[in-house]
Amino acid sequence: MNMNIYFAPLEGITGYVFRNEYNRLFSGVDKFYTPFIATKHTGKYSTKDLRDILPANNQNITIVPQLLSNNASDFNYLADKIADMGYTEINLNLGCPSPTVTTKKKGAGFLEYPDELDRMLDEIFKNASYHISVKTRIGVSDPTEFRKLLSIYNRYPISELIIHPRLLESMYNGKPNLDWYSYAYNNSLNNVCYNSDIKNVGDCDKITAMFNNTTSVMIGRGILTDPLLPERIKGDVSKEVSKRDAELEKIRKYHNGVYEAYVDYMSGDKNVLFKMKEIWKYLIENPVFNKDSADNFIEKNLKAIYKCNTVREYNEVVDAIFINAL
Repeated sequence: MNMNIYFAPLEGITGYVFRNEYNRLFSGVDKFYTPFIATKHTGKYSTKDLRDILPANNQNITIVPQLLSNNASDFNYLADKIADMGYTEINLNLGCPSPTVTTKKKGAGFLEYPDELDRMLDEIFKNASYHISVKTRIGVSDPTEFRKLLSIYNRYPISELIIHPRLLESMYNGKPNLDWYSYAYNNSLNNVCYNSDIKNVGDCDKITAMFNNTTSVMIGRGILTDPLLPERIKGDVSKEVSKRDAELEKIRKYHNGVYEAYVDYMSGDKNVLFKMKEIWKYLIENPVFNKDSADNFIEKNLKAIYKCNTVREYNEVVDAIFINAL
């Protein structure tokens, strides 16, 4: 399938340590969008603030820095700084539904103020020397809000409008609203990208069947559950992983690579385990582990992983999961 696949940003998980290891082992992802960097009125950014997007930490990998902002001056200052690093696309996050973000009138919370959003977009597009893409939800509490939002987006040369067709108040619950994605698909003057609930090839096929000119999809949790998903969608899964045991071995190699990268990067069992537990929250749902389809398989094994306090305990639990899956 001729499809652009973007790896969605997940804060605390898809940072550069993870991205580089994933990119080393798998193909199929065309762009990795970074977890957001919040802009600051002070304009002062530490090395820690920008470490995730430093070119030295992202060699041989295509990334798009994502900014969280509701202020044009703050956005322009940081975006210009990032463009000076050599990046040609910057993404504006208008999709995050986290209360810690939305209560500050940022992320999807900024969608409640369309006139202010319009003024901000007007300012950031005036003199931008780089492409600006936008990741958005369809509104705050009523999907009809998207009519005005899309009319605003249509005024600007957005390089790609990445649409998560849920409301802010829906968080990640319920089904994506395909009627309003269809509205965007048919009425957007900018390229659109679908983002929501693609967990397998069938989910992607459904979207491309309904919207046959779709050329881009953004996937996050689906890839964390099945690291081979981009290759499956593109029909690039090699014969060596066509059998279940070979696929399990590839996933074990992926797990070990990410784990070892975190051990090298971080100090202390607690920090490493925090990162790996976040990954297992999704990876444990991969059907390759649950050969007997036991109802309590995920709950039982995830509980065992979460109880680990040392890397020794963790490695014993993970070894058992992989052995039992054979």
